[in-house]
Amino acid sequence: MRSILTAEATYSNLYRTVGYTCTLSDLDGFGGGEVNEHQAMLIASGLASGRKYGYVFTLSGCTGSPAIGFHLVAAPGGNSFGRRAFCSDQSAAIRYSADGNPAACLASGIPVQ
Repeated sequence: MRSILTAEATYSNLYRTVGYTCTLSDLDGFGGGEVNEHQAMLIASGLASGRKYGYVFTLSGCTGSPAIGFHLVAAPGGNSFGRRAFCSDQSAAIRYSADGNPAACLASGIPVQ
C-alpha cells in the first residue's frame, strides 16, 4: 500500500497535467524505454501486476483532468476468510475493514495505527 501511495504522490508531481493515475501499469515500466506517463518506473513490476502477498490491488476514482484524487484498495485474493481489506486515497491515510470487503473499507474503514 505504502509503495503505491508514494508512487501516486510522485506521479502526480511529475505529470501535473495528468494528476493521479488509476492504472497500476502506468506506475511500472521497468525494463524498457524512456520514463513517461505510461511507464513512470515508480513501482516494481510484481506489484504493478495488481497481485502481491495474497492481495489484489486496484486503483479507481481518478476523474478530471488533471485527476485530483484516487482510491486504492487491497482486497484479499482467493480465500478471504479472516483477512482484512485495506484502502486509502490521495490523503495516504491507510484504513482497513475486518470483513475483507473493500467497499466497506472505503465507506467506513478503521484507521491503521
